[in-house]
Amino acid sequence: MAVSLGLTKLLIVSYVVMAAIDIATTAEPLKLVNKLIHHNAALYYNPISTIADRTRYALKSSITRYKYLSRKIEGSQFIVNDVRAGIIADNLSVGFLVNVSIGMPPVPQLLIMDTSSNLLWLQCMPCNGCLNQSLPLFDPSKSSTFKKLPCSEPNCQVAPQGACDAQQNCTYSYSYVDGITTTGDIATEELIVETLNEGTVIIPGVLIGCGHHNKGQGEGQQTGIFGLGPKTITLPHQVGSVFSYCIGSIDDPHYAFNQLILGIGTKSIGNPTPLQINRDAYFLTLDAIYIGEKKLQIDPLVFRRTPEGKGGLVIDSGSTYTWLVREAFVAVSDEVKLLMSGHHMDQVVFDLVTPEMLCFKGNVSRDLEWFPMVTFSFAQGANMELDIYSTFIQSREDMFCMTLLDAGSLGLSIIGVTAQQNHNVAYDLVNYKIYLKRVDCKTL
Repeated sequence: MAVSLGLTKLLIVSYVVMAAIDIATTAEPLKLVNKLIHHNAALYYNPISTIADRTRYALKSSITRYKYLSRKIEGSQFIVNDVRAGIIADNLSVGFLVNVSIGMPPVPQLLIMDTSSNLLWLQCMPCNGCLNQSLPLFDPSKSSTFKKLPCSEPNCQVAPQGACDAQQNCTYSYSYVDGITTTGDIATEELIVETLNEGTVIIPGVLIGCGHHNKGQGEGQQTGIFGLGPKTITLPHQVGSVFSYCIGSIDDPHYAFNQLILGIGTKSIGNPTPLQINRDAYFLTLDAIYIGEKKLQIDPLVFRRTPEGKGGLVIDSGSTYTWLVREAFVAVSDEVKLLMSGHHMDQVVFDLVTPEMLCFKGNVSRDLEWFPMVTFSFAQGANMELDIYSTFIQSREDMFCMTLLDAGSLGLSIIGVTAQQNHNVAYDLVNYKIYLKRVDCKTL
């Protein structure tokens, strides 16, 4: 179902701040601030979904994401090469949308922010089996600024499954674990955004994927992926190789201060910790976990990659929950059980699913005011501090569950988006650092 741009602006408000009005005609460094839109704040919010429905989907999508990242990082041979961050039919996921326009004349797009994807791609006409979307399809034949990328260009070599068509233009292909596939052209195009004063900003020559063959089950307001991965084909590398985001709440679809910043305006606040990039994933060095003032007995080596390429810890915007290698998970869950028993909180079962979530009877807001902060302590003094709304999720009206899951004895640990709430996370891809700072996003 298509909606007019005017109606879209009425229902979805996205603010963008730039350092210059026309990037093509100024030498000023680029600064872009985009107000991230919560998935459920946009056009296809499902008001009849229950708390339990959302918990089940978040668990299911986190399991799917975990399997993908583990296999990708270990170098396993498999068909899929990426996982969508929250693009689903009933919008039960935790996903954040970037609101931009593409082409001249501009066509509005709502793209899922994803740190594990290496391309900004969208559905394009002519389209063979396109997924349903709320906004009009982009027709490159009607854009005066659309240019296919020749195979001779170096960026074709880093495109996802980059290949050449009969005209020696670059193509790409993605396959997803939920059965959706997209294939199309790599091109350069203008990216258009709006400023706070309702002006417009044009970023010329942005590399995009224009998907003409898209198959599978999908429907909603999203029109594609806004990739923030480490490869040079992504937008961050085109605007200074730095970006940051601040997510204040994943439970409130109307929270107004979630934001993504690219370029010189990146909020590099807090302590930095070394960033390693391996198989297109962002790895961090986790040294310790605290619950309150208590340092848990966990050997930090369990968070390091093995010589065979297993394990390690990555930070990811596409996983809802956080996964911990088993030794760490057991230490955390044992301490949580001990604290809960001391406050007479009864352990209960949410669903008979694998992995089993650690759940208790009660209400997070009402019953956990006493629960201490959980702190992930990273190398060189950077911390991520999880309050009760990052550590637990209300899974039913009378039940809450821990958002930390068991990754297995040699499993990959993943810091999901629930743990990243109320933090500014800044990626410096030049100096290989990530800055972490617990902050109220509305103060940025």
